[in-house]
Amino acid sequence: MIKFGYQQGSFSAPTRSAMILLDQGTELIFNGPCMFDFDYAVRLTGKSNVNIGAHVVFGHDVKIYSEESITIGDYCRVAFGSCFIDTNYHYSIELSNGAVRKKSAPIEIGRYNWIGNTSTIMKGTRTPEGTIIASKGFLNKNYVKLGEGGTNIVLAGSPANIVQKGYARILCLEMEKKY
Repeated sequence: MIKFGYQQGSFSAPTRSAMILLDQGTELIFNGPCMFDFDYAVRLTGKSNVNIGAHVVFGHDVKIYSEESITIGDYCRVAFGSCFIDTNYHYSIELSNGAVRKKSAPIEIGRYNWIGNTSTIMKGTRTPEGTIIASKGFLNKNYVKLGEGGTNIVLAGSPANIVQKGYARILCLEMEKKY
């Protein structure tokens, strides 16, 4: 079941507004149960393909803007105010050599990622399985490569860097209650 507009426990008063804009030729694919809190926005343009894994939960005021491709792995949690954007909507040129940079690149979020509140996930970002992203993280790199293929890393900062390795989110609610 895909649920839009469930109240998870917002940190601000929801306006109970939402937007889903899917241009012709785009795809929004859900691979299992998924929930969006209030005030979300999903905008797919160009030939975008957004693929959301099973049991993904999006908090209040999350935005997904895609022109190319965004993949979010199974069992990810995305805290309030976070944004995924695989394009900057404008080309830029390197004046020293005339090279024009691509305006968009795929985003690939690994399974079991925990994305802290108000994080921004930009074009070209790749995260390994089990990544924890600190609040207000700004991701714009291939962290799979930077983490040397390892899993369970902690990212923090703007732009985000690997600050810890070998940490995992507790997935069992019964286990969380013990602490």
